[in-house]
Amino acid sequence: MPFKSLRRTTAPRLTPHLDDTDLGRICKRLAPRSTPMAQTLDSAVVGQLLDATGGDWDRRAHRIWVLAEAVRPSVQRWWAGREPRDAHAQTLFACGVLLRAEAGSQEDREAFSSALDACARAAAALPSDPTPWVIRLALLSLAKRPTAEVVPVWEEIQRRDPWHRQAHLQMLEYLTSDGCDWPGQAVSFVEDASRAAPDRSPTVGLPLVSFIDAHRAALQRGGAHALTAHHMWEGQEVSAFLDAAARRWVRPGFLTHAAAVADLNLLAYALVSARRMNEAGALFQSIGGVVSAEPWWRTGHDPVAAFTEFQRKAGV
Repeated sequence: MPFKSLRRTTAPRLTPHLDDTDLGRICKRLAPRSTPMAQTLDSAVVGQLLDATGGDWDRRAHRIWVLAEAVRPSVQRWWAGREPRDAHAQTLFACGVLLRAEAGSQEDREAFSSALDACARAAAALPSDPTPWVIRLALLSLAKRPTAEVVPVWEEIQRRDPWHRQAHLQMLEYLTSDGCDWPGQAVSFVEDASRAAPDRSPTVGLPLVSFIDAHRAALQRGGAHALTAHHMWEGQEVSAFLDAAARRWVRPGFLTHAAAVADLNLLAYALVSARRMNEAGALFQSIGGVVSAEPWWRTGHDPVAAFTEFQRKAGV
């Protein structure tokens, strides 16, 4: 589903499905209450959507992550228990456990172990799919497991989809976490991935994530670090990246991966932070008010409120 200009016609709104209209329509169709009939209908429509995704692993991961938030946990558990050999059911359940744990839910050890088991069942049911391996990677990262456990999982993902956006984001997060026993590898990881990736791959925004993380870290340190944080956007490497992204990413059809609009949100944040307001204003017009949680939640404010404030600064 190639990215097209999304000229703003409504107020900014948090839109997890981004420009995936089929996914958005399914999320709206999910039943408001958990009943036996609702469980059956919800699992059926979700399964049909994921079947239609086929071998587009990038879009499959995007849909799984959004559905794991939208489908009730009771349905996820029911479906996974009923269909132990169904790749869709097992992957959705594992991702649901992951997201709830990341959000601070007190998932017990049994649920965590069940999620890892579900990843294994999903991988066996659909061996070519990298998604269960990406979820396993995220679960191991969350548990602060040693690198010796994480790297083999990363290698399994690379064999299936070497430019998987979600996998690269998860690996970057792991490399910057306390649990990683490879200190200082995050910068090299981003540089190597960016240098090797095809020009318009789903990982095109990976350097932006790294830049934004560094900028937010400077702001959070306070004092002189916060006052001078905007200067980091003036470095040669960062400036060159923003020049190219601002010029090329907004072209209709240039970005075609599932999370293209999320990467445009990243770029909008970066351009305003770099005080490049003219470019940011044009980009906000193209985004059309479709707000992704990243990177706006990192400001410490509601994502829509943060997006709206940055949009105002850009004169839109």
